[in-house]
Amino acid sequence: SSHQLLDAAIRSIQQHSVDAMGWQQQISSGKKYSKASEGTVAIARGVEIQFDKSKYAMLKANQDFVATRMALADAQLGSMHDALSEMQQIGVQARDAAIGKIGLQSLAQRARAAYDLLAQQAVAMDTNDERYLLDTTNAAPLDQPKVTAKGSDSVAQQDSITLSGNYL
Repeated sequence: SSHQLLDAAIRSIQQHSVDAMGWQQQISSGKKYSKASEGTVAIARGVEIQFDKSKYAMLKANQDFVATRMALADAQLGSMHDALSEMQQIGVQARDAAIGKIGLQSLAQRARAAYDLLAQQAVAMDTNDERYLLDTTNAAPLDQPKVTAKGSDSVAQQDSITLSGNYL
């Protein structure tokens, strides 16, 4: 019986020694488990965390893409707003009774340039050949008044300009 006690004590010392070496290895390496089979719950959580990280990275990439597209579209709309504001100023200047035929022709040229710029901006594309605003393959058809400048009394005012086409 004393022999059995001695064997049990030696086995216990050996088991504690193995446990102590394992703990020392965990402390020195920073890893709780050395084999995958030692921590199945931790492995499942690790896989879940990796999946969440990849899902977050995908959502972040999509958010960055949308933010970039919105910034580009906003800049494009800002440029178009500037062109429309210039056309409005031209319309106000054209109503001046003191402007002559040469002044009206000059305003007509400025209006034509603003119209052309607006038509180009409506179908502008980025470096990936994707349109900022209109999803169409041809230039935007804008309603344009046909006015002949004969004098300040004959100049008609156009109240609206419309864009047609498929919008993104």
